[in-house]
Formats: sequence, structure tokens, C-alpha cells
Amino acid sequence: MSAPASAARPRAATTWAWSIWMVWAWRAAGLFQRACSSGMAHACHSLGVMCADGRGLSRDERRAAALFTKACDGGDAEGCSNLGGMYALRRGVAKDPERALLFLEKGCAGGDQWACDRLQ
Repeated sequence: MSAPASAARPRAATTWAWSIWMVWAWRAAGLFQRACSSGMAHACHSLGVMCADGRGLSRDERRAAALFTKACDGGDAEGCSNLGGMYALRRGVAKDPERALLFLEKGCAGGDQWACDRLQ
């Protein structure tokens, strides 16, 4: 026995919403990549988040760490903070508490409250 037509509507709506989100994520990733390549540090951070979480892209923590490094080098405090977190948790990089602390301090100094909270 098949599900009633009314039960199929939410499933269809969810599938439609998911496909729209995936198209958006794919397009956003392309835009972030172009902006990052042009030197926009926060775009590197945003693309790094997408890579770290697997949002719209394949999960790739090594690429995320490289993007957070580029963001941090470009002055993005959140990039520094996320890189510090990756060093602390051994995500995409070798665990290194000293480097984790260094990048968290840099993120906090740049105004990222999340990094400041981790340092307390």
C-alpha cells in the first residue's frame, strides 16, 4: 500500500528545498573561490568552513586548514580562530597545542570573541 498523496507533498518539498540549497551552496563555493583567489581573506574563511563541514562540497579538512591559513595570513580573525581550533583538535593538520594557542590568540586579538572564549 502506498502513502497517501498528502504524505508525499512534504517529502517532495523537502527534496526540492534540498536541491535548491545544493545549487546555492555550489554557486556560493564558486564565488568564494574566485574571491579568495583575488585576495579577499574572509572569502577564504567562508570557503574553508564549507570544506571543513562538507557543506556543498566534499568534506576536506586539509583544504579547509589551507584556506583558514590563507584567511588568517590575509588578516581574517575568524580564519585564525578556526585554524587554531583545527590545530587543537587535529583536524586536517597535526595536533600542535602551541600553534593552536598562537592562532587562537591572533584570532582573539583580531576581535573574534569565540577565540577569546577558548583562551579563558
